[in-house]
Amino acid sequence: MLRERKRAFTKLYCRLLHYYRTLASHLTKTLWNLGASTVYLGYHYLISQDESNKFTFNIWSYRKLIDALANKLYEYGVKTTSSCLVASTNTSRLCAYHNVEV
Repeated sequence: MLRERKRAFTKLYCRLLHYYRTLASHLTKTLWNLGASTVYLGYHYLISQDESNKFTFNIWSYRKLIDALANKLYEYGVKTTSSCLVASTNTSRLCAYHNVEV
């Protein structure tokens, strides 16, 4: 029984890792084709609160997704740093890059 649980967990982990890498690859290719030179990453607060359901709420580990996206963006030569993580609260009032009121 323990072996079956371990095998199921490993299968789930590999499947989720594939989701993260596939999403990061697709998003990076799209941004690269659009000519983006710098990408600012932020937390998806409104989506996680308002648009979540039983399928999207528990499937995405945000830190793993950001790491996969940062690695893929680095491969394509698109700039992003860990200091570019911007909280989405008050983004309609504050500039995300300069942190000044708009």
